[in-house]
Amino acid sequence: MARSMVVFGTSHALQGAQNYPGVSVNAASYSKLIEQLISRQTIDFIFEEASGKGPTIVSKLAGHIPYLDVDASPGNPSEPAFTAKTGSVAIPIDPDDPDLSNDFYVWEYVREQAQRENL
Repeated sequence: MARSMVVFGTSHALQGAQNYPGVSVNAASYSKLIEQLISRQTIDFIFEEASGKGPTIVSKLAGHIPYLDVDASPGNPSEPAFTAKTGSVAIPIDPDDPDLSNDFYVWEYVREQAQRENL
């Protein structure tokens, strides 16, 4: 059985972190997207780079799925440089909902990110 990792990137402002010091964006489509990803994928564990500012929308929606807030350690002086060559597909979140009909996410397969994710 092939194993995979889904990496979903977003702005900290969109994560809905309770203790985020900046302006948070309340986007219903973000919560809906996270709910869809959780319900449509076989997920063993959720890692989120939330900088200890949670709880976040994802941590609340994780339910029974183990969740961990991870962030690159400030003690690590260098991160690898990436020259991402990706294939992208724009996927509508809910084309049938008039309030969300223009909202979409991009699914990318980025091999260059593997080194960072392994770290």
